[in-house]
Parts: sequence; structure tokens; C-alpha cells
Amino acid sequence: MSNRRKSGAGTIAGMSMLNMLIMLFSVLQAVVIARAFGTERTYDAYLVAFILPELIVFMATELINATLLPAITEALHKGGRSVARKLSASTLNLVFLAVVVLLVILELLAPQLISLMAPGFHAQDLALATILLRLLLPMMAISVLYKVALTFHHSVESFLLPNFGGLFPPIAITVCVWTLSPFWGIKAVVLGVTLGVTAQLLILIPLFARQGGISWRAGLALKDPRMRKMGKLAGLLLFGAAAERANLLIDRAVTSTLTAGKISALKYGFQMTAYAQALFSIPLNKVYYTHISQAVAGKDWEGTRERFRSGLRLLSIFYLPCAVGLSLLALPLVRLLLERGSFTTLSSVWSAQALVVYSWSLLFLGIISLSTSLVYALKRMGIFTAIGLSMMALNLALDLALIRYFDHLGIALSTVAVNLAWSVALVAVLSRLLGRRLIGRAELTTLARALLASAVMGAFLWLASPTGWRDYRYPGEVNPILLLGMIFGGIIIYVLMLLILREVELLKIIKKLRHKLTRT
Repeated sequence: MSNRRKSGAGTIAGMSMLNMLIMLFSVLQAVVIARAFGTERTYDAYLVAFILPELIVFMATELINATLLPAITEALHKGGRSVARKLSASTLNLVFLAVVVLLVILELLAPQLISLMAPGFHAQDLALATILLRLLLPMMAISVLYKVALTFHHSVESFLLPNFGGLFPPIAITVCVWTLSPFWGIKAVVLGVTLGVTAQLLILIPLFARQGGISWRAGLALKDPRMRKMGKLAGLLLFGAAAERANLLIDRAVTSTLTAGKISALKYGFQMTAYAQALFSIPLNKVYYTHISQAVAGKDWEGTRERFRSGLRLLSIFYLPCAVGLSLLALPLVRLLLERGSFTTLSSVWSAQALVVYSWSLLFLGIISLSTSLVYALKRMGIFTAIGLSMMALNLALDLALIRYFDHLGIALSTVAVNLAWSVALVAVLSRLLGRRLIGRAELTTLARALLASAVMGAFLWLASPTGWRDYRYPGEVNPILLLGMIFGGIIIYVLMLLILREVELLKIIKKLRHKLTRT
């Protein structure tokens, strides 16, 4: 094995461990926030205020990943480091200028924006959310600059140390909320977020110096063909990238018309679903995005299709049992992790109900993420934008229709339905682009085996769990040792069922693990 391959394997292993550590601190952050604020209206106000800065940062991140990283990589290969530095400096200047202008506009329009995002809030809640939005906007600006700087590092294959900054936000938020929330209330969360993203940006400065970084220079280089190409791609991608987080903004706007605390309950339920997604989506995306991009670059269309199909099969194997387990153990999991302080039993019930519904989005979210990687590799941004905009319209219609009958769970049901439609639309369009169906007999067979194995695992969890864990009216006490034993027991049963069914993808994973163990 070459040194480069060893280095790459070491980087992937290091980033996997780092992502796991970040997730653990994120769980601790959620526990501390739940203890301090529960499902109070103040946390609702924070979540409404936070969604707009989060939307802008997410859009910027997607645009940067899809346009800036390829442009800098191309500049490095064709023009050398000096050309790449010039492009990087011009991009940084342009982003800084855009962020400053946007920051001023949003600060001025904050009251009107909050009124649109939370039509169900009373005057006192609107005033608090407006203050929180104005306090959060500087964090947005810092975070966007951090994303740009992080891309510069990735372009020169510097991954591990720059991504170490991901630890700072959950740690800063946890410390600030734990120590300052009794005095500052919800503003302690804002302080923690701002300190966390500032530390992320500052850690990159000495790393720039060590690696020769970029040398700042004035100018925007708007006539540079690379800048124009980036701008064109960014325009096509803009609304598609916004769709996912825009749907969350729509959800919170509609939910603001319900009882106080329902926005928070949906957040907790979705957050726990996101933890399960992060266990597999990060390594899968990194591996398959690289493989798919390489196959597309080499015009290996059969290889592209096979890599995509392999990703679909793995998603079925990983996410279906997660969905079954989370839906059956939602109430004891939420109570064990979050129920303390201001987070009451009623908060647990609302959040667990949301988790039961949201968990069934896991497979669809995985398919959307995998399909998006292929869309980026094919550079078909217009397709992504068109589908994303149509999903926003569908989400709004379903939110308004379902909330009447299912209260806050209508929002969660709408999310699942939209993610299902989104994943189907992406796979259908990509199948046409690649000239062949991307879901065939092998994928359906793996899906059927995973469903059967998940059903057997689910039967075990249902029979082994105490009645009080399933009674949302009168929840029983949670035994953490029993819960942990059931989780591990469920995993063992699921894996054994897949082995009995001779699932090919699982056998491949076991073969690779054996090979690595025997080599070491």
C-alpha cells in the first residue's frame, strides 16, 4: 500500500472518530438545552430566530461545496498555487462583501421577517424572536466566512485539523447554557453559538500560516472566467440548495400557530432522528461522493450506476432497522436523555411522538443525500433546483392540510411525505439521465430482506419492552440497563436475520472486515 493511500485511510479513520466525538458533544448540548428550557415558548422563539441564519449558512455551504471547491482544485492543477491563491482571495473578498450587505439588510428587516416566520406568535414572543435574530446574525456572517476558509483547506487536502473546529460550537453552547442560562435565559444559547463559530474561524488562521495559506489582495476579479463559471453554477443551485432548510422554515411558521412548545417538540424529535442519520450518512457520503465523482469524470456510466445502486442497498440495510428501533423505543429514549429540569413528561410525550414519525424519513433522507451527490457530479443543478422548488410547494400544502387533523404531528407527517416524494423524483430523473433504471432487482431484494429482518427485530423490541414504554398517556419509568440491553439485542437479532437471509451487502462488509483484521 502506498503512503498516499495509507494517509487517506488514516484521514478517513480520524475524521470518522472526530465526527463521532462531535455527535457525542451535540447530544450533551441537547441534554443541557432541554434541561434549561424544555418546550417553553422562549425556546420556540429561539428556533424561529435561528432558522433564517441557519438557512443562509446552509445555502452558502452548498454553494461553496458545489462551486468553489472544484474551481480551486482546477486552478491548482492547471495554474498552480499562485493562481489558486488569487481565485481564493477574490472569492473571499466577494463573500465578505455579500455577507456585510446581507447582514445590514437583515438587521433592518428583522421585525418584518420574524412576523412572516412566526404568524402565530403574540407580540411579546415576536419581540423576543426579533432580538434573538439580531443577535444571531453576526454568527451567520462568521459562519459563512468559516465555510469559505474551510473549503480552502480542503482544496489542498487538509482535512482533519480544520474539521476539529466542529467540536467548538457544541462545547461552547453546553458551557454557556449550563453556567449562564439562570441569569441570561435563552440569550445564553446565542452567546454559545457565536463563541463556537468564532473559535472555528480563529483556529484556521494559524493553520493558514503553517501551510502557506492564501495571501490577501484587493479586488474581486469578476472578469475571471472561473469566477463567472462559479457564479453561473451558484445561480442554478441557489434555490435547490435552499429547499431543504426552507421547508424547515415553513414548518416552523405553520407550527407557530399551535400551542407553545410544539416547535420545540418537533425540534427535539427531528434532532434525535438526525443523530441516527449522522452515524451513517457522513462516512457514506464521503466515500460514495468521491467514487461517483470519479466514475462520472471518467465517463464510466456503468460504474456510476453500480456505485449509486450499492449506496442504495447500504442505505436500506442501515436505515430501516434504525427507523423501526427509534419508532418503538422513542418514548424511553427521549425520557432517558432529556427528561430533567424544565423538560417535563409532557415534553417527552410530544417529542417522542414527533420522533416516531420523523424516524421513517431516515431512508428517504439518505436517498436524497446520495442522489444529490450524483446531481452535483453530473453538474445538473437545474434539475436539483426544479425538484427542490416543487417540494417546497408540496410541503406548504401538506403542512396546512395535515396540521388541522394531527396537530404538530401533521408537520412531521408532511416532512416524511415530502422526503418520500423528493427521493422518488430524484431517482426517477437520474434514471432517465443515465439511461437505465437505478432501482433494480438487487436493490428491491435487499430492501425486502432488510424489511423482514427489521420486522423480526421490531417484534423482539415490542415483546421485550415494558407496557409503560408504549403508553403515551401514562409513561412508565425507564430502566437504562434494560433499554441498552434491548438495543444491543435488537442489533444482534437484525444482523443474524440478514446472515440467515444471505444478504450480499452484509456479507461484503464482513469479508472486508476480515481482510483488514487478517492484514493487521
